[in-house]
Amino acid sequence: MVKLKIGIASLVMPNFWGSSRNLYRSKYVPEIEELARELGFELAVWKEDIVSEKDGAAACDFFNREETDFTLLQCTTFPAGTVILPFARCRSPLGLWAIPECTEQGAIPLNSFCGVNMLMSILGQYMDAGRPVKWFYGETANPMFLERFNVTLGALRGIKKLRGSRTALVGGIAPGFTDMAFDERKSLARLGAYIDRLPEYGEIKERALSYKQEEITPVIEEFTKKAVCVNCRDDMDATARLYKAFEDLITQNGYDAIAIGCWPRYRRDFNVVVCAVIGQLLEKGYIAACEGDVDSMLAMLMLAAIAENGGGAIAEGAAQDNAPMLMDLSDIDFNDNSAMLWHCGSAPQRFADHAGMSLNCHYKPGRSVPGADSTPVGTVTDMYFRSGPVTISRFTWDYESMLLLTGDFFYKPHNRGFDGSRGWMRNICLAGKPVDAQEMMNTLLTARFQHHYPIIAGNYQNEVMEVMSWLGIKPIEPIKYEPYLQKFGG
Repeated sequence: MVKLKIGIASLVMPNFWGSSRNLYRSKYVPEIEELARELGFELAVWKEDIVSEKDGAAACDFFNREETDFTLLQCTTFPAGTVILPFARCRSPLGLWAIPECTEQGAIPLNSFCGVNMLMSILGQYMDAGRPVKWFYGETANPMFLERFNVTLGALRGIKKLRGSRTALVGGIAPGFTDMAFDERKSLARLGAYIDRLPEYGEIKERALSYKQEEITPVIEEFTKKAVCVNCRDDMDATARLYKAFEDLITQNGYDAIAIGCWPRYRRDFNVVVCAVIGQLLEKGYIAACEGDVDSMLAMLMLAAIAENGGGAIAEGAAQDNAPMLMDLSDIDFNDNSAMLWHCGSAPQRFADHAGMSLNCHYKPGRSVPGADSTPVGTVTDMYFRSGPVTISRFTWDYESMLLLTGDFFYKPHNRGFDGSRGWMRNICLAGKPVDAQEMMNTLLTARFQHHYPIIAGNYQNEVMEVMSWLGIKPIEPIKYEPYLQKFGG
């Protein structure tokens, strides 16, 4: 679980009524402390009024020592403009908070909003204009304040999980998927995520073959207990061995996430595919991406952290948890403007609809294994996704742009889709803008977006947009369909 530390301080000018009434310490600090208990974050409180630039420097040093993940400065009253200058050294993201006036007429008691207005302007003109600062307004119980604050908490959880994360590419990128190429120098610079390239297929193979049968039997039992049927029992021993090998690799090395070069070697040496292994890892709370897709792995890690406290708009019946999955976009229905998200069978069981999840054979063993085309092998998680809102997001290879799609999985009885893990999505928005199927298709292909789509249950559009703002990443905007050849990137 990602635990955030939020810093809070008060900016005042002593000749305003609000300063003399001690509003910050008597009213707002206790209310924020209650929010911290309710929303699960740690609080670092600067208790003294910030009146001068010197006071601001002392507060800034305090927050830097506390290593706050976000620093919220309340303009309890209109402050002197110089108090904001030391916060150019604040290492955490900044927020400025205006509160409502206490009266409607007579001498203005706070002039708080005007103070935030002035400080935002100073930050833009005299400090790093490119540094993002978020504004807040209202009492702590105000719906707008709570919405903006919750969105920030979600976004910062995603960013904090990426920064300092330890991840791994196991066995390289799957052959032929060259659009999964990545540059770990850029991911480290932009996201702070470390990617270990050292784990090899041979290590997984050695681990899998080393386990005693008494170690594997309980793994098989856990694997199969949530399946409505198991159609590949002969493959469960090898599947369980590979699952345990990956789980031990993750836990023993402290990896936050892994990307697995998932074929063809497992099919060749173990006569199974590892799709269901990935689904079970996700079901157990690990982050695992197939086909060696590192950029999707990082997006899945981010999405899972954003969704930790259920801040997104999750509809009744949706998978109310933070387990992500990774799909292809495999079919489009122009009649109802829907898109099918599908993969071989690597979704976690909790995404399954009322029909449940079956452990089945792969739809096609793979031509890379001589003579194997007609031999069915396990193991995949076969399911149709339950109805509800979802968020899709992924970094581009250069980490300069990011895809953000939202929509709703829905029941489509006349078209249940292809064997494997799948579901139809409608009500599609791209970077917050409604698009039809044609415009979505045109955008993805014209922008030359990679062919993988990390998915989390719930609508986290606001949180992902804020992640992009803090990190300086641009959203991929819709590209209006035209029948002529369109320029790369729109």
